[in-house]
Amino acid sequence: DRRLVSKGRLVSLPSGPWSLLTSPLLSLPAKLRLLMEPWVRAGGTEKETVAEAGRRRLGKDAYKAFFAPFVGGIHAGDPESLSLKAAFPRLFDWERSHGSWIRGAKKSGTGPPKTYSFAAGMQSFAEALANDLGEEGVQLNAAPTQALRSDDSWALQNSSGEPIALGRHLHLAVSAQVAARMLGQVPELREVADSMDVAPIGVLHLAYRKEDVADRVKGYGFLVPREENSSILGVQFPSEVFPSQTPEGWVQIRVLLGGMAHPNCLAEEKETVVEWAKDGLHAWLGLDMEPERVWWKRWPYGIPQATVGTEERLAQFHQAAEHLGNLHFLGDAFRGIGVPAAFATD
Repeated sequence: DRRLVSKGRLVSLPSGPWSLLTSPLLSLPAKLRLLMEPWVRAGGTEKETVAEAGRRRLGKDAYKAFFAPFVGGIHAGDPESLSLKAAFPRLFDWERSHGSWIRGAKKSGTGPPKTYSFAAGMQSFAEALANDLGEEGVQLNAAPTQALRSDDSWALQNSSGEPIALGRHLHLAVSAQVAARMLGQVPELREVADSMDVAPIGVLHLAYRKEDVADRVKGYGFLVPREENSSILGVQFPSEVFPSQTPEGWVQIRVLLGGMAHPNCLAEEKETVVEWAKDGLHAWLGLDMEPERVWWKRWPYGIPQATVGTEERLAQFHQAAEHLGNLHFLGDAFRGIGVPAAFATD
């Protein structure tokens, strides 16, 4: 069950034609316009934004009610600046190959977006890599700040200039901005990286005893559209989606904040952010008790923004670093956001 906040209350998102027809989120004319999507003439350009494409194919009301919050939940960005081709290449291809997003989804057999993790959490992947490399191949909390290329090898150094590691190949699983700083010997990289937008994300985890929240925490979670004027982007229920990651008798709530709409909220004190979250959870879920534990993590380079021109900027970035050799860029900025994108490439 996926929901969103509409005019201060939670409303379920349609999961099929019948629930769409009965949804209070759209008027009857807007519903009929949405159902006409397969017969809307194919168009658009490679420079079209997500907002332009959404309004063109779905109608302005369905775009605002469903698609814009969905985009915000994935990218934490502004649909008016995101590129359809870069942010949602599948939708871009469906329109060109099938003339319609709905027909393209049916032809491909693609269902609703899936959520991936490991039974014990994403840390399992890092632990597996560490076990494969062995104790001598892993350095924790090393904090490399510079990567230098000399002859046929790469050297990593910390902020004091002390060597950390030496190797033939360098794989950087960091943001484009951090990679550019580490590769300071190529100033062009910094220039390109500075032109790439990134949404800062704050992640607040709250733990409650199961008996305290009763049945109010159900399903995947919910989205909070921009129109609600909240710094909260969305709320997830990890203990519902991945029960094995939460101890028995406990409920875990994850609150996502910031994004391109509210980037300054990451500068707030932890206590302020917790109060924002508690106010939202009280208004939307009726939770009025204090959480037993709270964890707050800031990600200043949270989600790279696939804005119009992203493909050209990435090409410039790779071209500027090409002469260094044996250098490999990983991560969301280069491969696409999310776990599926990470595992779909090498």
